[in-house]
Amino acid sequence: MPKKCLLLFFVLLINVSLLAQTKYETVVLQPNDDVVSVLKNGNKKYVISHDYDLKGKEVVIGANSILVFQGGSLSNGKIRGNQTILEAGLETIFCNIENTGTFQCLAVYPQWFGAKADGKHDCSNSIQQAIDFAVNSYVVGNPWDIQQNEGNCLKVEIPAGSYLLKQPIYMRDYTHLEGQGRGITKLVNGGVGNGRALVYLGHYEGDKRNKINNARIRDLSINGNYKRCIGVYCLAQYSFIENVFITKCKEYGIYSNESWCTYIKNCHFIYNAIDSDGYTIYLTGRSSGWGGNAVTISECEFLGLEVYDDIKDNDRVFKGNCIYSENGNGIRIINSTFQQLNDCITLNSSGTGITIENCYFEAVNTPIVGTLYGINIVNNFFTAPIYSNVIVKSNHMQGCHIMNNTVSSVLPTFVIVGSNLENKDLLFYGNAFTGNFRSGSELTFSEEVDKYLKNSNSNQVITNAGNAFGAGIK
Repeated sequence: MPKKCLLLFFVLLINVSLLAQTKYETVVLQPNDDVVSVLKNGNKKYVISHDYDLKGKEVVIGANSILVFQGGSLSNGKIRGNQTILEAGLETIFCNIENTGTFQCLAVYPQWFGAKADGKHDCSNSIQQAIDFAVNSYVVGNPWDIQQNEGNCLKVEIPAGSYLLKQPIYMRDYTHLEGQGRGITKLVNGGVGNGRALVYLGHYEGDKRNKINNARIRDLSINGNYKRCIGVYCLAQYSFIENVFITKCKEYGIYSNESWCTYIKNCHFIYNAIDSDGYTIYLTGRSSGWGGNAVTISECEFLGLEVYDDIKDNDRVFKGNCIYSENGNGIRIINSTFQQLNDCITLNSSGTGITIENCYFEAVNTPIVGTLYGINIVNNFFTAPIYSNVIVKSNHMQGCHIMNNTVSSVLPTFVIVGSNLENKDLLFYGNAFTGNFRSGSELTFSEEVDKYLKNSNSNQVITNAGNAFGAGIK
């Protein structure tokens, strides 16, 4: 066991031991008690069974105390805990209360602030108050140390049910927003539109950038109800979106703006960016010109909408663009599935160090398109129908590796690279294409790309279909 983990274990063990040795005097608060005066006494277990209006005052809770809510509540004021233990069921215990101290509990629940998980009542404010309360007012020496900070911010847990959101909710540094599972805990759009997000992991206020650190969203569903909204807006560092189902967001599923070290894992995306110019995941930059950096998209499923075009002899048409990256660096798209989509992965401008690996593409128009620098496309599988009949559609590739990809035998005219016919000015430099097969035969290039490569003097190394092209290669 690492020394740091061992130290944390012993500190926790000592704290538990001290709590076990503490003798609490149980105090049952009476209706007419002045809670501001009563709760300041330490070493007490306070049972709150009545409603108390603090009238704007701050309650400073004595050391080594426990607050047990049994049908009572506190409202309209501030409470300053001192690692105070909270015990309560899924009932309203706070209304317009600000946490100015530190508390201990397994989780903070939106029900403590009046949430009703019936899909009818607006829960925006209740969830926001739970998030704000969870940020214990504790200053640490190193704000980048997630292990040091996690214990000082409480988890916000959203029980099973449907939670209507008429306003966006805003995450805070180190907060964890956790449901009880995809399709079990559901955040449903009840009026958020005009390109706003249902959940903000950081945000802009005019030109002011509010980037957050070490936040996490997991085990829940986000339903945009086909409104012009974003599921999750991400302006964050070292943050996680895990086991989340995002659907029916007409603008973007996830809009990531200048995010660093963000992990999107085991998420399911369906029917996002339908009939719009948006994308399921959009990685970009605002003022810096940098897009997403060190972003990992892993073990995700992407599903667009399949329709039949009556004008074109009932042809299958796929709606919904998937991933767009502009100027992104160090992006990994791995172990994911793409189905019934228009353009799956669009890479633009000067982003480098991008890997697309171990992914599955089926029933899409174009798997990968754009301007490519230093891209690795490795160990992917492509099967019918893919209407562009190409792995990559690009006019500009430099320092890329397309290797060990497999194409289904039902795609007989499939090629590795085809140009974008809207612009036939080609530039390929220092690329390698090896080991890409269909039914035991190596893949070739489209006619215009093949002609360019054979006449190129760009010191390329191209080995496919038994041929090699480039200066110095005979």
